[in-house]
Amino acid sequence: MTALRSNPFPYSPTNNPKKSNVKPGKIYIGTSGWVYKDWAKRFYPKEIPKKQHLEFYATKFPTVEINASFYRLPTEKMVDDWRDAVPPGFLYAVKGSRAVTHLKRLKPGAKSFPLLLDR
Repeated sequence: MTALRSNPFPYSPTNNPKKSNVKPGKIYIGTSGWVYKDWAKRFYPKEIPKKQHLEFYATKFPTVEINASFYRLPTEKMVDDWRDAVPPGFLYAVKGSRAVTHLKRLKPGAKSFPLLLDR
């Protein structure tokens, strides 16, 4: 049985990673969102109010996916609050709006995507 390799460029003397100037990428591990009812008992300490859950989450993970942007355009205040709740360097994976990804099927002319990027 042959093992599958994740590297699309098999090793050869000309592409030896040890001799390359290319730096390896970073892997960030987080979750898809931070607002889950069950987490109130298992993940978040009782004394932390709901509005501080993202701040606490950011002490445990370096990244999170924002799902709210799929369903509706976040307000500027929401985006500001998300930014202010986490330390510098925290990474957000923002889910694209369903208006663009599903309804418009990635066709040009979807107005919600530029609006999201402007936030």
